[in-house]
Amino acid sequence: MTGLRPYATYLAQRIGASFWFLPGLMLLGAISLSALTLVADRSDIRAWFEALPPLYTIGAEGARLMLSTVAGSMITVASLVFSLTLIVLTLASQQLGPRVIGMYMRDRVIQVVLGLYLATFVYALLILRAVNQEPAGVFIPNLSIVVVLLLSIVCFMLLIYFIHHTALFIQADFMLARIAVSLTDAIAAVFPEHEPGDDAAGSTGEAGAPADDFDADAATVVADRSGYVQLVSRDDLRTIAEECDVTIRLDCHAGHFIVAPSAIAAVRPAARADDALLERIRAAVVLGPVRTPTQDVEFMMRAIADIVLRALSPSLNDPHTAMAGIDRLGQAIATILRRDLPAENCPTTDGARIAVHLYPMTLDGLFHAALQQVFESARGNFSVGIHLLVTLTALARIARTEAQRATVRAHADIAVRLLDGCATDPADRAHRDRRVAAFDAAIA
Repeated sequence: MTGLRPYATYLAQRIGASFWFLPGLMLLGAISLSALTLVADRSDIRAWFEALPPLYTIGAEGARLMLSTVAGSMITVASLVFSLTLIVLTLASQQLGPRVIGMYMRDRVIQVVLGLYLATFVYALLILRAVNQEPAGVFIPNLSIVVVLLLSIVCFMLLIYFIHHTALFIQADFMLARIAVSLTDAIAAVFPEHEPGDDAAGSTGEAGAPADDFDADAATVVADRSGYVQLVSRDDLRTIAEECDVTIRLDCHAGHFIVAPSAIAAVRPAARADDALLERIRAAVVLGPVRTPTQDVEFMMRAIADIVLRALSPSLNDPHTAMAGIDRLGQAIATILRRDLPAENCPTTDGARIAVHLYPMTLDGLFHAALQQVFESARGNFSVGIHLLVTLTALARIARTEAQRATVRAHADIAVRLLDGCATDPADRAHRDRRVAAFDAAIA
């Protein structure tokens, strides 16, 4: 069915950002492993263990004591891991912003550590229950006990790595690097590769824009609930437009907040827009309570901008972290400049007509999301203003089209005005003039 794919992507993103799914799978794996090893312990391998020298065997009381000790220590250390996790989440949200919490929850190392400790605890309990008196004698699951020992060794090795990994997460530079990797992946998924020799087009998307009278014969698709647009399935919208022989204009993109019953799309001609068609279009636009990085590049940019804004706040006053964040924003914008903006139109499979008019994404909007609040917070900070101008100079060298250069120049003018307001010392003014001259040379 058409509407299942976007929801499957949405659920996969939600599951990947949860603390419970992977640990839950590992708990189920521990239960299955205990059943397998106990079956093996009742097979011929039992005689092999009984033939070992007494130095390498263990009695029933020793087995019970070892298993209960392992189970108790695992649940104790698991509580410690949960406590460290909550402390790191609190520190990260205060120093780096609440948007980085999602990255912490998606971290596979943390999920594996939590899951392995809980799985080892459950496994030890199940094996402890199997040590009992039978008609043929006391049953001691030797293979299962060896597995418990191996799992315990792995757990405590992972504890050391977990502490190291957690300490990195509260470092701004490390978190900026992690967000930059995710942002680069999101850009690669949303922005198409630039075709050489196509600089003149500049990906403006003007060709094939909706007709001025599109709304005259169009039915409006309204949201049935409020929330953020988390993803839009372009393939589903194109399939709907082809099957129903209609043209769809999308009035939102990932990251927009929709207040029900606001319009999210329009369908032309209106005569073919029955309730079933409108519901299919609604299903292709997934709404949720929060913004997600699946298709929302601006969300990831604002996550970096949040770190810069906190670093520039009077409470932290950390200009070096702010400059590191500006570097990462410049890296993301440079990646976008090397690519084309997403197409504003989605043609039919045979290319005969435009099936879907997508909501346009502009370079000015991306620059605004990345730098506007940074400019506002950097007023009066000469060092950060210079760093902004240096970053824009690097972007000027990368810009391919006249439209890109115009956007870079407009934001460089803002940076220069910021410097004019705080360059009171003659040396600062000379430094500013050198940086402005370097930018003019780069943009030319």
